[in-house]
Formats: sequence, structure tokens, C-alpha cells
Amino acid sequence: MNKYVIIVAKVLLSLPMIVFGANKLSPFLPNPELASEGGRLFFQAMYGTYLFVVIALGEIIGGILLWVKKFEVIGALLLIPITFNIIAFHVAHDLAGLPGPGLIVFLANMILLYAGKDKLKALLQ
Repeated sequence: MNKYVIIVAKVLLSLPMIVFGANKLSPFLPNPELASEGGRLFFQAMYGTYLFVVIALGEIIGGILLWVKKFEVIGALLLIPITFNIIAFHVAHDLAGLPGPGLIVFLANMILLYAGKDKLKALLQ
């Protein structure tokens, strides 16, 4: 795969993960208004639990690991459940927001996993 495609995918995946993960730990961006009541209730429930911190740390660590050559596939693997849940949240609660950033980070994650398929094969054997 072209190295420039990989670099662009790393930027498109790691930058939002690091920024929004840090925003969960120490808010510096305003929270978006969600159209559905279910989405608002979901986020209210998440703020009150340890899961919000775990997700934030997963986003930050996964985003950083993407730039460490030895651990880039592990970083992409760590971000699979997070990017999948972004898509699942938008499908369930905010369908209008799906075509935007959520789909971009998911596709960037899939590109990076495809680019590292040889390392994944070695990891799984």
C-alpha cells in the first residue's frame, strides 16, 4: 500500500482519537447537542462511570501507538472497538452524524489494519 495513504490514514485516525480522548479527561471543547433523547441519556450514563476514563485512555494510547512503528498494528487493534462503537452510536442515536467524522475514522482504521495485514498474520500465529 502507498506510504502516503498510510500516513494520511494515521493522521485521520490518531488526531481525533488523541484530541477527543484528552477532551474526555479534561474538557476543553464544548459538548455537541445530540438530537435524540437516547443519545443524551447514553452520554449522561457514561459520564458517571469509570468507562468514560477507560475509553479516553484507550483513544489516547491507541492514537499514540499508531506512530510507534513497532506497535502501530496494536494501536489499530486497540482502536477497533472504539471506532466500531462510534459507528454503532451514530446508527442508533444520531444517523445524521454518521457520514462525517465517525465513518472517516472507521475507514482509516480499516486501511491501517489492511496495510498491516502481514504483521497481523504474524501476531495471530
